[in-house]
Formats: sequence, structure tokens, C-alpha cells
Amino acid sequence: MVPDPGAPNASRGLAFTVLTGAAPTHHDARMRTTLTLDPDVARLLEEEAHRQRRPFKQVVNEAIRRGLAPGARRVPGRYRVRPHKTTLRPGIDAHGFNRLVDELEEEAAVRKVRAGK
Repeated sequence: MVPDPGAPNASRGLAFTVLTGAAPTHHDARMRTTLTLDPDVARLLEEEAHRQRRPFKQVVNEAIRRGLAPGARRVPGRYRVRPHKTTLRPGIDAHGFNRLVDELEEEAAVRKVRAGK
């Protein structure tokens, strides 16, 4: 510290100017913050870090970048079913399907009646 003669309290010897070459910084020049993650999100991030064999911090930063990137919030288009004409293979009896459904319904009804007694 160096005395500052132009400071308001300089006459009493109370004013000083701090001379430093650079502002104090943390060993990691990036911003640090505390973030509380929901347990399911933390688990997903930990699994992804393990799968990629990369530091948790890197996986979190990349996930946040992807989520906040322009265009990342695209609303998916409507799902549309495109029907196509089909037929059964030769030898498959279409009426057999109906018989099978009837048999299953009968069995279910019998079980229901027996359970009710």
C-alpha cells in the first residue's frame, strides 16, 4: 500500500492506494456457482460422465450449452401415422384371429365367474 496524498483523510495518514499488478483471481478463471440438481438429473449426468469417461463438470457444461443453444427448443412436429396397404401372408387364416379372440374372451369370462363364487 502506498500513501495517497489526494485522498480526503490524507492529512491524518489514513488514506492509502493499493497497487497490484492484476486483480486477484481464483486458480480457475471461470465462474463458480452452487447448483442443486434434482436426484434424477444428477443420476443422468453422472451416468453420462461415466459413459463418456469425462469429468462431471464437462458433461454438465455441455448439457447446459446444448439446452440453451439457439434452436434447441424446437417443438416437435405432430406425429403422423402413414397407413399402407398390407395383406396376410399365404396360409394365414384371417378368421383364425377372430376365433382366437373369442376363445380368450370366453376364458376370461369363465375365470371372472369362478372368482366371483
